[in-house]
Amino acid sequence: MHTLLLLIATVSNASEPFSFTVVGDTQTDGSHTSINWDVLPPMIEGMNALEPDLSIFVGDLVGGSGSLSATVSQWQDFDSVTSALTSRRYLVPGNHDMYGGQGTFNAWATMWPELPRDNSPEGEEGMTYYFDYEGVRFISVLTDDPVQGYVSVTQPDWLDAVLAESGDFEHIFVYTHHPVSFSTESPTGGSEGRFWQSLIAADVTGFFSGHWHRYQPSQLGGGGETWETIIGTGGGAFFAPWREYQQRYGFLFVEVDGARVDATFYTDSDGDGDYDDAIDHYVMSWDGEPETGLVAHYDFQEGLEDIGALSISKSVDGALFGNANWL
Repeated sequence: MHTLLLLIATVSNASEPFSFTVVGDTQTDGSHTSINWDVLPPMIEGMNALEPDLSIFVGDLVGGSGSLSATVSQWQDFDSVTSALTSRRYLVPGNHDMYGGQGTFNAWATMWPELPRDNSPEGEEGMTYYFDYEGVRFISVLTDDPVQGYVSVTQPDWLDAVLAESGDFEHIFVYTHHPVSFSTESPTGGSEGRFWQSLIAADVTGFFSGHWHRYQPSQLGGGGETWETIIGTGGGAFFAPWREYQQRYGFLFVEVDGARVDATFYTDSDGDGDYDDAIDHYVMSWDGEPETGLVAHYDFQEGLEDIGALSISKSVDGALFGNANWL
């Protein structure tokens, strides 16, 4: 008599943990042409040391030029340095990348044909697009135009449609060049604008941007818990207002493991030329209940005391205007 054994194998659909880096404004600081040659090459080495799966650059790759051919030549400098990455590159242009004027879109698409093109609105292939990785959706949104300069966030209907079909993803990450913070100068419309409201309505985990050459992670609110992280700078010059703790050359390292997302900012704080110093860490998404607690204490005697854990103690810097004052 033969015995028949039925073996049932279960296959897990769980995504594998992965990581990615985010870098902004690798342009020159004014002492170089195209890129900051003192910062970007060693920064690429620091990124490779962490072995990320993806690397995202949020615009202003180069200093830019009114000549399209000169802009393309600068892009080639950027390409030659970042080709050393062991991870796959994803890029979105910034305003400095658009100084070449008419023809810049076509030149961009020719320069980086490997960027996603099938999932783009017409005319913005390789600039506005989305791609999926390990159960996570990434969306790139162009916020600059080579002729008009700053424009409203491009293709809002396209973005809303993509977000509407992204509900089954564990996380959604969106990146542009211009931030939502400091919206008096930028085109994204502030926390009450359509762009940010679309992100929080879709429960986007994280939004990454550059342009302001400073590092600022915060939950802007406006009805949701999405994080906005303005990336320090990958080489661009610093400018007023001066806040040394924000104005750092560096990159963000993001680790995704199921529901949990951790973000760590790396810079060269000890001045040894290596971008291996982690100076800040926060949790963008928790596996279980989020950490809560007292962030700061103001006692009207000694003033404000920041006593919160790093993972929950984040704030947006601001200034007083008009007749406003502290009492």
